[in-house]
Order: sequence, then C-alpha cells, then structure tokens
Amino acid sequence: MKELYLLSNREGKEVEASRSSAKDIKAVLCHEFNIVTLELGGRSWVSQLNEIKKKGLYFLTTHGGFGENGSLQSYLEASRKTYTFSQSATCGILANKHFTKLVYKSLEIKTPDWCFDKKLFGSHGLSGEGFVEKPIQGGSKFGINRIFGETALSKKNGYNRKIYSWI
Repeated sequence: MKELYLLSNREGKEVEASRSSAKDIKAVLCHEFNIVTLELGGRSWVSQLNEIKKKGLYFLTTHGGFGENGSLQSYLEASRKTYTFSQSATCGILANKHFTKLVYKSLEIKTPDWCFDKKLFGSHGLSGEGFVEKPIQGGSKFGINRIFGETALSKKNGYNRKIYSWI
C-alpha cells in the first residue's frame, strides 16, 4: 500500500479544526493508503518532515499559520514532495485578505468595499453602520469584531494588521 502522510496542527487556535479534518480524511482513505499521521507545530515541523525517508503523498489538513500561508507548501515543493493543497505562491496571496481582495477586484469578482492601512478600496464609497474587523491573516473564526463609524476605526491599534469591511 502507498504511504500517505496526513499532516495536521499540533498547536494554535485552529488545532481542533485541523485534527477533525485529519480524522475525517483518515476514515475515508484508510483502505487505500498506509496512513502516517503527523501533528506538526512550533519550530520542529521541518525536522519532523526531514525524518521521513519513504516516498508518499502528503495530505495537508493544517489550518492557519505555516500550514496555510505557503511556508509548509514551499518546504514540500523544495523537497520535491507530492502534496494536496494549493501551491505556495497561491497560499501566500490567499493568506492575506487584503491581497486576496485585490486579486478578486482585478478579476472583476464582486467583493465588498474594504479599508486597509487607512485607505478605502472599492467603488461604492463609505456606507452602512460600521465595520467588521478581521485579522489580515489567519482564519475568520477568531479576532472578529464589529466596530461603529470611522472614528472608532481611526482609533484602533494595529490598524495595518487588520482588514475592515463595511456592513
């Protein structure tokens, strides 16, 4: 049977989502592959992967951080490993909500107006009752806040690490 390395998070905000995804994938593919489950995390994830000597398919169920921002994908590409996920360059863009919205806009895909680094992006102007604030990177389950009006927006700390969409 062919080896399948099932990679998930060992730590972080989205560890439970990662473990749940890994469990589901394992249940579906256990009859077709010899599944080796690896929980990656911290600075040791590269060392963990360097220890693997057999060829196989790397199935990523990592959520957030190095598992989604292109770091893990870059390592796998440089190591000439076959893996399931988008390429590292794509991950690097999609991990950043502002860059993703710019790509959508360039492709004429409708996306709500947004603010980033104290600049408005979009064509509809400022309207609505306030903003939804999200971290610029990472999942959309954590760090979401609703704030009201431009005054509240201009007083927020860490403005350039957040993205704001009008509601």
